[in-house]
Amino acid sequence: MVWIHTFGVPTLPALRALAMVAAARMAGRPAVVHLHAFGLERSVARGGRSLRLAVRALVALADAVVVVHEEAAQALRSISGTAPVHVLNNWVEVPAELEAAPEQPPLRLVFVGGIVRRKGGPQLIEAMRALDGVPVELRMVGGAGEDGMGALKELQAGAGDLVATGRVAFTGEMDAAGVRAELRAAHVFVLPSEAEGMPIAMLEAMAEGRAVLVTDAGNMRPVVEDTGCGWVLPDRQPATIAAFVRRIADDPGALAAASAAAWRATAARYSATAQRHRIDAVLASLRKR
Repeated sequence: MVWIHTFGVPTLPALRALAMVAAARMAGRPAVVHLHAFGLERSVARGGRSLRLAVRALVALADAVVVVHEEAAQALRSISGTAPVHVLNNWVEVPAELEAAPEQPPLRLVFVGGIVRRKGGPQLIEAMRALDGVPVELRMVGGAGEDGMGALKELQAGAGDLVATGRVAFTGEMDAAGVRAELRAAHVFVLPSEAEGMPIAMLEAMAEGRAVLVTDAGNMRPVVEDTGCGWVLPDRQPATIAAFVRRIADDPGALAAASAAAWRATAARYSATAQRHRIDAVLASLRKR
């Protein structure tokens, strides 16, 4: 069996994955295509004819297709009929016990990922300006991402006054252990993104028992609504982000409840053990072909 991990969109990654599937089939090996693209459902809906044809051919030729959330699966089924599309949620390691969050104030926010406009980096900085006088700190964990180093340096320079007063910190990229330590040191994970799949960083924050403040992108809204692990922003405007942060800072009981729900949900739904039945379903579908 060949298990191919790919973004799958736009057209060029889809064609590359298609070539790998064809090679596997020629070698007599079943091929599973695991699509990780952020905003996959939006790309399929809005993509041109060439993209839709490439994705339809990819789904048809693969022995099984795996996506990370149900919305993406529905998008693929809409253009490929009865092709075997499985949902296999991302999963993370979950600590056996919940570590208590730091004392407040201040309320500590943490962002993990590429510090880019798509993920809401500039919006978070502007939200921090709107929170002047509120005891809140923001740590930005990550590198330049798709916007490039020039954009990151410009953002950092513009936030120089916030950095100087300790309200904002840019940590740079970190290894897995460093990221987990940053999550444990925070109270709330924030990701005001416009396009996601099922973010590993969000699941890792939940695994550490940290509430999340996110947008309706990818699978984030269903995760929050199904588990009670945090709040979903109605938009990405800095004023909206700031208003939600004020509300969280003023209600420690709600924060504690969301944090505990996050840890419980990750253990029950987003650990390797919890996803084992979905993996078994993919493998079983191969044996039936």
